Amino acid sequence: MRTVRLFGAFVLAAVVLGVSACGADGEGAAGIYRTNGCSACHGADLGGGALGPALTWSEGDTVELADGSTATIDADYVERAIVDPSAEIVAGWEDTMPVASLSASEVDLLVDYLLAGP
Repeated sequence: MRTVRLFGAFVLAAVVLGVSACGADGEGAAGIYRTNGCSACHGADLGGGALGPALTWSEGDTVELADGSTATIDADYVERAIVDPSAEIVAGWEDTMPVASLSASEVDLLVDYLLAGP
């Protein structure tokens, strides 16, 4: 009987942690991307749109910035772009991205999602 209760507690903990990691809609980072409006500007397929650049790069690629410098696409760059979007503006685009109010774990999920590509 003790084994059954321990197993039940383990399953409950796994479900709670899974829902927390995936967001309330159970879709993980894709759900975060969609429900926070990212797809409205960057496209549902990350291919870009009228208001935001494509996010279809690969880790290690470089992107030209509005000030003429370049940035290497890595986890640090993607995180900065999410939490402080005005810090480094991609060349050819305006500073229109709103600051998202995401938890640290949501930012981490979103960074991993964007680096994995479509």
